[in-house]
Amino acid sequence: PNPFNPTTTIAYELGGSLAVAVKLVIFDVRGRHVATLVDGTVEPGQHQILWNGRNQAGLPVASGTYFSQLQWRGQAQTRPLSLVK
Repeated sequence: PNPFNPTTTIAYELGGSLAVAVKLVIFDVRGRHVATLVDGTVEPGQHQILWNGRNQAGLPVASGTYFSQLQWRGQAQTRPLSLVK
């Protein structure tokens, strides 16, 4: 759901028949890296990953707008997330 507090589930689907390298990253509105949720090879199909509103160091982030960016096969898809505390 968007907005969320304290966690949100990010769902994505990969087509094809082979596993691909995937990276799912959270950025703030200034484009700064907040957290990497997925960084590896992922099988085709539907996937879900939980973001707990924390940065890479495990510290809670402030309320505000963030962006999840899914990168695969030279493509990228970005979606906004609103953390409301």
